Amino acid sequence: MDNKEFISTLENEVEIEVKEIKENDGVLETVITKESETVQEYGGITENGSRNRKKKTKLFQVLTTTTTTLIVGGALIGVTNLVNVNMDASFASLTFEDSLIKYELNVKDVKDDNELIIYLYDESENEIAVHQVTEEIKDDVILGAIEIDIESINSSLENNEVITYYAELKGDVGLDIERSFDRYRLEISSLTSVFNLVTHRCNCSEDGYYYFKMDFVDDYGLFTDFNAYIIDAGGNEFKCELSDNLHEEQRIYVRTARGGKGKLIIEYLANGEKQVIELEIVI
Repeated sequence: MDNKEFISTLENEVEIEVKEIKENDGVLETVITKESETVQEYGGITENGSRNRKKKTKLFQVLTTTTTTLIVGGALIGVTNLVNVNMDASFASLTFEDSLIKYELNVKDVKDDNELIIYLYDESENEIAVHQVTEEIKDDVILGAIEIDIESINSSLENNEVITYYAELKGDVGLDIERSFDRYRLEISSLTSVFNLVTHRCNCSEDGYYYFKMDFVDDYGLFTDFNAYIIDAGGNEFKCELSDNLHEEQRIYVRTARGGKGKLIIEYLANGEKQVIELEIVI
């Protein structure tokens, strides 16, 4: 795109000053200025110290649809090289579980110097939390959680049947430009903490593992310090290495256990008090 086309693209938005540095060099210097404003404001901070997200979004749109070159210290710099125009992110899921808002993000081309931020709003669009996403990216997926005030939710539920939250996923794509990627609605209708049951099965002859799954809801965050193990007919103990997600199926390796009757024991604290679940099993 030549300079005339570039000027036409940004008409009524920015002014372009183009001048030759040296006649023999044939190098053009392109300077972007906002009418009656400074380029610095596009960096996201206005004179009163607040973020100007509309300007940053507008500049991002310009950078993704044009090829802009700046001259800094005599060196040609492509602005699109400083902004990650390929970066993308979206909510795969957003749930309220174990007193936390848990999220799963699908991401693409997120670089080390890029940032992802989740803004949480109430139904009146009041900002109630700003969460910096710091979890590791695995196979273009990020799993994490946001802490929220359970007492506030509990008080609100006394006056409302449903509490609605909005989560907006944004990212710093470079040059302090913040781009909005996705928005998600979350509803909470009740709070409870209850341990329902444990389902279990033996797959010992196939892979040597005994499997079990704990069915519980812990909106208040009362259940902690989980521990699980199996005791075989000979009194031998086989401990479970619980996964990070206690709601998914767990397993205990019992290939060397004595066959026959045994016990599956699950221990945990409920609001600081020890709870024990003991189940008769066959290995």
